[in-house]
Amino acid sequence: MAIDKSLCVLGASINLMPLAMMKNLMIEEIKSTRMSLQLADRSLKIPNGVVENPLVKVRNFIFPAGFIVLDMDEEGSNSIILGRPFLAIAITIIDVGKSEMIFKVHDEQMTINVFKAMQYPAEKENCMRIDVVNTLVNEIFEANHQKNQEENQDIQEEDVEETQALEEPIELRKKEHHNKS
Repeated sequence: MAIDKSLCVLGASINLMPLAMMKNLMIEEIKSTRMSLQLADRSLKIPNGVVENPLVKVRNFIFPAGFIVLDMDEEGSNSIILGRPFLAIAITIIDVGKSEMIFKVHDEQMTINVFKAMQYPAEKENCMRIDVVNTLVNEIFEANHQKNQEENQDIQEEDVEETQALEEPIELRKKEHHNKS
């Protein structure tokens, strides 16, 4: 089975494979694990297990890589996440200035242009939805911001009125005290 795209994440301490992909690859041997994963949204997930050392082919190179298997929704079931363990095995050099990722095996190396690989999304609808969401978020932000400014203005006006009301008796008391002396 060919995986057209994968996500390489320096911040990930594991390699991750969706359960659906494991089944499609007909991998039957999965070892249980006692780990739990905390996702970016702070939710905790219990993996289905670990697949040890399936071979991952990147163009002409083949690497062994252990994967944590996680049951995911259908949208994320056709790609894998390659974390630091894979990037270390593949002896990966990331050159941000040149937008390149270089894999080395012995004396051979392979270069992938990162921006070229990410240039076109597989589904155009995703981009459209993001634009609509951003527009909606901006509209709501502007409406809330204007409402908050109006409320703050009202509060400031009320504070001035209360301060003036409090100052009058103090001035009167001062005059009364001064007249008695």
